[in-house]
Amino acid sequence: PLIFFNSAKVLFWVFVAVYFARQAYMLLYSVLNLPKVLLVVATVGTSYLINLDPFMPLLMLLVLDSIYHDVQYQGWMAHYQKKFFPNVKNVAGKWLAASIVYGIIAGVLEYYSFSGGFFAYLFVPFSMLVAYHYYVDGLIWKFRKDHRLRKTLLD
Repeated sequence: PLIFFNSAKVLFWVFVAVYFARQAYMLLYSVLNLPKVLLVVATVGTSYLINLDPFMPLLMLLVLDSIYHDVQYQGWMAHYQKKFFPNVKNVAGKWLAASIVYGIIAGVLEYYSFSGGFFAYLFVPFSMLVAYHYYVDGLIWKFRKDHRLRKTLLD
């Protein structure tokens, strides 16, 4: 019902107002964590689009829903490179560029796959690469078992 949608919208904006009031207080009387605030601003904007805009196209929802995982992952990789491979130059930057190129190619192929034809056959392989990446992540990032990895990345 519309009453639930409108109530959720009001509640969303109340939480946003309370958060930003607290950040204004922190700016005046304490230390403001600017990267955290910028992340929350981006999250609030995309959360509004994902959850409260009924006319958002499906592919845009997928992009907005995964963007924070992508940014977080690239941050982990840059941090990991600095800690474990300080002499290797800009590996994380090259992976970021490769990720962006892959994302653009996959996005275009997925967009055209909805129209059928040849591109429809490419949707599954590109989607399976995404699923495979989650499997590989589970094999690599063993924070509970690898104490050196946990200490290095979380300290």
